[in-house]
Amino acid sequence: MRDQKRPVKTESLSLRLDPKTKFILDFVVRAKGVRVTDLVGRAIKEMADATWISGQDIERKRWVDYWHPEEGVRVLNIIMDPEMLKRRSMKTNLPNLSSSIGSFFILTRVVEDP
Repeated sequence: MRDQKRPVKTESLSLRLDPKTKFILDFVVRAKGVRVTDLVGRAIKEMADATWISGQDIERKRWVDYWHPEEGVRVLNIIMDPEMLKRRSMKTNLPNLSSSIGSFFILTRVVEDP
């Protein structure tokens, strides 16, 4: 019996585009023969790969330095980095991050039957 691959977990994304941007998206999808999902994913990854968090050369970080399969670990990786906390968007998103952390550290109490 072969090991079956698990399907990749995906997230849903909704966005609003002005008519010109929507036209450009549709144009590129037709010209390249790709799906909208693939095009958007590639564009995001290309921009992320070109994005560095400031610091000295050896200390510069990219998205891969924060990535972890578990969302709670990703959140901790981001909030534990002083450079990320300096970012304005991080300051406004801290309430959202704290709720993510809370769901990551769910404590359960084991009750034993007497």
